Amino acid sequence: MKYLISLIYFVLLMLNSRVIAQSQNQDSAASLLLQGMEKVYNLDFAHADALFDSVIQMNPKHPQGYYFKSSSHFYQIISGYDSTASEEQFMELNDHAIAVAEEYERTDQVDGQFYRGTSYGNIARYHAMVGNFFKAFYYAKKSKSLHEDIIRRNPDIFDAYLTTGVYNYYAAAMPRWIDAVAGLFGLGGDRAQGIRQLETAFEKGKLAKLEAKFFLANVYYEEGNYEKSLRFHQELSLRFNRNPFLYNQLGLIYYSMEDFGKAELSFYKAREAVNASFMSSKMFADYFLGRINKLKNDYKTALPYLTEASEIGKNRKLFKSIDAWIVGAAYYQSGEVMELSGNRASAMGLYDLAKNHEYSGKSTAQASKNRLQYGLSEFEIEVIRARHLILFGKTEEGRGMMLKLKPEARNGNVKFLSQINFYLGRAEMAHSNYPSAKDYFLEALRTQTDDGDQKWREPQARYYLAFCYAHLGKNELAKNELNKVVDNDQYLEAPRFKFLSRELLKKL
Repeated sequence: MKYLISLIYFVLLMLNSRVIAQSQNQDSAASLLLQGMEKVYNLDFAHADALFDSVIQMNPKHPQGYYFKSSSHFYQIISGYDSTASEEQFMELNDHAIAVAEEYERTDQVDGQFYRGTSYGNIARYHAMVGNFFKAFYYAKKSKSLHEDIIRRNPDIFDAYLTTGVYNYYAAAMPRWIDAVAGLFGLGGDRAQGIRQLETAFEKGKLAKLEAKFFLANVYYEEGNYEKSLRFHQELSLRFNRNPFLYNQLGLIYYSMEDFGKAELSFYKAREAVNASFMSSKMFADYFLGRINKLKNDYKTALPYLTEASEIGKNRKLFKSIDAWIVGAAYYQSGEVMELSGNRASAMGLYDLAKNHEYSGKSTAQASKNRLQYGLSEFEIEVIRARHLILFGKTEEGRGMMLKLKPEARNGNVKFLSQINFYLGRAEMAHSNYPSAKDYFLEALRTQTDDGDQKWREPQARYYLAFCYAHLGKNELAKNELNKVVDNDQYLEAPRFKFLSRELLKKL
């Protein structure tokens, strides 16, 4: 899911303005472009387009106005903005920007080449949005090559590092099957280099500084550094307080940190900032508000949020790589809510919708198939409720339930034994009872099954075990567990715990 969220910001927030800094004699145009960028970040597209039109009228032979207007149309489409902007209009505007940029290279090679590169980047983002990843790679590489050429000729044009950094990071962060095939065609990236280039653009860039901050805010989240990502997103949401997508991202970070109270408040803020033009943002907020209330074991409140999320998705255009996953996921979560409430018949219908939705992710489709074939037993329902209590801080109640369930798991429901031990360890950790927590995490690892949907628990159990060892003064044992998390490629899908493990290793 985090890859999909990162892609939202990849396509929503990539603006670049290196050439404004190169054209200080065009003070009026620069001022209008800056104002237009601010409007775009606050999703005020009507005023942004008017400002970009003014720039075009001031200098119709310069590509900057055309590029920014085509970008604005792209953001309108992808954010679900209720306007007359269409994909065809976007492509027409962008093609015109490329043509103007090519002609302008005769006058100013750097400016023309730069905007030709950014316009190719627009095409790349469009293809990423609709799921044509190889076309996206192709055009992104053309964009990167043009900007690398600018950097080779003048390494101090720090704003150009934004484009190369975005390409290098996201090309390397693609799903494994895409990355493997892309490598055959020389389309791969370099994750670490991408981060360095983005940090260069943020620290030394001029007008690319803000855009680099947007990207780094999300990159730090992707890398598991939620604290740094949170700080950047807090600053951005204060500046652009009319942008509900930023509140949603704050909510996502808090949710991932298991700070569900703050997550809930952030998603409420996103809903308050939404108007009828940005229902995709409401769909996202509703989905997670449903998830949070499900974790509270408050099924009556959870279901309307999840239902609303799926209904919004049914009534708007969805994009494969951006928000389409939410509909199938909302159906699945609604199904579980119904089943946890004792209504298996209604749950079956929702699982079927989740399984068959054209954009359901692989994990959602498989989980739905499993639920259709095997309903939740009373035992599993109790395990889920106890787990939710522990996650929500009601550790004594959750711990008591888990202890009652553990003997039955030993005597017949063995596949739940590792999960029960894991959450008993979490409950003990919450009270700083590290000797008992350590024993539970050891037992969780010993009883871990090979179920694919349960493998996520292993890196977490190893990290928490190491944390307990460190508090008990057993640093070598802690290091051994932490290195297993950091070094094992099976844990590539657990960046948070890789990050936490590296940070803890620094302290030992």
